[in-house]
Amino acid sequence: MKLKRKTKEGEKDIKFHIQHPISNCYGITLIALIITIIILLILAVVTINAVQGDGIIGYAQRAKNAWEEASENEQQQLLKIEADIAGGPWKQEEGKITNILTKQTLNIGDSISYIPSSTQSTYSSEKLGKAYTGSESNTDITQDSSLQWKVLGVDGGCLTIISEKPTSTNIYLEGEKGYNNGVYILNDICEKLYSNSNLGKARSITIEDIEQGFNDEGKKARDEYTGGKNGNDENTATQYNHTKTYSSEKNPDGEQYPVIYAKENGSGIGVGETDAETKIKKDGIDESEPYYNEEQLKNKPEGNETNTTKDSLTCTETYYSLKANKSQFDNSELYNLFFDTSSNYWLASRCVLCYYNCAHFGMRSVDKNSLRGKSLFLSRGETYEEESSTTNYALRPVVTLNSDVELTKATNDGTTAWNIKQ
Repeated sequence: MKLKRKTKEGEKDIKFHIQHPISNCYGITLIALIITIIILLILAVVTINAVQGDGIIGYAQRAKNAWEEASENEQQQLLKIEADIAGGPWKQEEGKITNILTKQTLNIGDSISYIPSSTQSTYSSEKLGKAYTGSESNTDITQDSSLQWKVLGVDGGCLTIISEKPTSTNIYLEGEKGYNNGVYILNDICEKLYSNSNLGKARSITIEDIEQGFNDEGKKARDEYTGGKNGNDENTATQYNHTKTYSSEKNPDGEQYPVIYAKENGSGIGVGETDAETKIKKDGIDESEPYYNEEQLKNKPEGNETNTTKDSLTCTETYYSLKANKSQFDNSELYNLFFDTSSNYWLASRCVLCYYNCAHFGMRSVDKNSLRGKSLFLSRGETYEEESSTTNYALRPVVTLNSDVELTKATNDGTTAWNIKQ
């Protein structure tokens, strides 16, 4: 482009160039591009590491794991507290027995590899003489090593097991001494011969062990039982858990009773018929409570085995006879355990049959497939004797396992057998 400029000398032509605005800018080189990509990759790696691994995501994952672990620990602590309150970790609901700590589930009737480890294998006949049992027929009782063991249920948070069959040896109980001392003696024999100091303590089966398996049909059969019938005297029959009064009008010599009966629920010594329901004893011992211990058996504070009341004697009917069947139990395995034995055995529970003319004081028993009782002493003051049978029945030990006993499956083939972890 040419421009003219005036000067003193005149006009001169001026030449200059007008350049394009971008004529001084240069394009992005390959090296710069590569460096930019590398920088971006480094930033990406740094960002990913910040988010993952030990970064934000890692921190979040660790926080989540810590929360889950704390939650699980808290749940375990709560379960341990629950187990401590219950006395052990086992609970029973709708026939299922579950360990709330290990989540193990057992069924009633499962086999358990329990082996007694008692300090003695023989219970001396000296402790079973007439002074204790009322009978002169007892001999030494030896441990039955052939017994197998089954899951029975839960007692105070601890697992209970029962011998699959009654023992092969029997014990005689007779008269007022058999009534007074029978519960303690049966429990003591089982404890001495079938306990294991590392695993659990043994006792005799009781009426409560059986009744805890009753469904409504079984309870109805018990509650509606009426005993004491005798020919034309059916109107004097006494229903289960109802009372009957015996007066000195029919027995001028007075009514006799085993001394322990005065301490039992349902007894009414000197209580008449008109106020029997309100004055009978309601804060005494139950039918399965021993009351006497070994020292008391040797030196009873009462000094005698029976007492006599010249006034009326009111008794509560606790006896009932029940020909058992599976429909009376929610769990058929319980029926099988109790009654499918083809044997007779004692229960460590007293009972009273309010017969039409006297009260029968006796001990509970299972006679093959029937729940019954054996009369031992009559309020007329005599030992009860049956012409057709004797009062010698087998034992049925029950073991309450220690709360810390651990179980393992005996096999992996789906069988219901458990080993006790030693």
